[in-house]
Amino acid sequence: MKNILLLSPTLYSGGGTEKVLVNMVNNLSNEFKIYILTRRIDKKFSYNISPNCKIFVAFQPFTKLVFFNRIIFLIQIFIINLFFRIDKNISFTNSISLDLGFFLPKKTIAFEHWPLSKYKTNQRLLKKIKKIYSKVYSVIVLNQNELKKYKQLLDSKSNSIHLIYNSTKPIKLDIPKKNIVLSIAHFNHQKRNDLLIKSWVKVVREHKNWKLLIIGEGPNLSYCKEIIKKNNIHKYVEIITRTNKVEQYYCKSKIFALSSRFEALPMVLIEAKSYGLPCVSFDVESGPSEIINNNIDGFLIKNNDVNSLAKSLLTLIEDETKISIMSKMSKIDYEKRFSPKKIYSSWRKILN
Repeated sequence: MKNILLLSPTLYSGGGTEKVLVNMVNNLSNEFKIYILTRRIDKKFSYNISPNCKIFVAFQPFTKLVFFNRIIFLIQIFIINLFFRIDKNISFTNSISLDLGFFLPKKTIAFEHWPLSKYKTNQRLLKKIKKIYSKVYSVIVLNQNELKKYKQLLDSKSNSIHLIYNSTKPIKLDIPKKNIVLSIAHFNHQKRNDLLIKSWVKVVREHKNWKLLIIGEGPNLSYCKEIIKKNNIHKYVEIITRTNKVEQYYCKSKIFALSSRFEALPMVLIEAKSYGLPCVSFDVESGPSEIINNNIDGFLIKNNDVNSLAKSLLTLIEDETKISIMSKMSKIDYEKRFSPKKIYSSWRKILN
């Protein structure tokens, strides 16, 4: 049985990347001995992680000396590698991948969850990525756009770059559907919940029997609450902070919406499809267009277009038959492309 170490900055926020890590553990822990090293963990926000997995929380003695903490974190990786005879390290963040890839390239799998375009203004970092990632065991990306970009950056003939979608498994609950449009996204610069709320102002003018439910927290929460207050739509918007019972909200909602500025492969859209929700999202550079089949199981909207977002939501809200048809197509496409059986067979090939 091979020993695999997963490296993540946190197991805290309930974000998409952390869910990917947990799903990976639970789907592979019967075939591999899996360890996790993380800098931060929140025991109150529980993850249902396989008992076969051993979790370590990194020792970080410095509060402000980030460079020294990075060195100490790296030393702890080396210790775990030696003591537990780790075969492969899977890093879930770019900074760890680069540090580890420099020292242990043949044992490093860089699992990229951030679009390469986000580094385009940092030429020094891009050169570092090119130098180190060309030597690591494998680079895993989440969509076709990133696959193309990484092959161009590293080596168009490289066979160490692989596209593997994220996966999840729905939890079936007997909960009746309600007139709810669900969104799960942090209130930050990337997710732009303010645009979703502005579109909802237009929706509730015509349909006051529907509610927008957003699960998330973050620095832009106050601003979004101001928009809600200014437009007097507090009766039609509900905001819930961190919860470990997110499956309940998927089950009782009818539509899922996302208003991100950029994505790699949004886990929430895959989760929504696994529960049979039609999805509406801005058609940003990459991510949503590889999950949503436009006009079949959801809608891809011109980026930043609040009016079109509202119009697409209204199209679904005003047609229960369309919701039902798109719901069935979402489930079919999820089983075909994103089911654990399909996705983790790809991971097994790489790890073996």
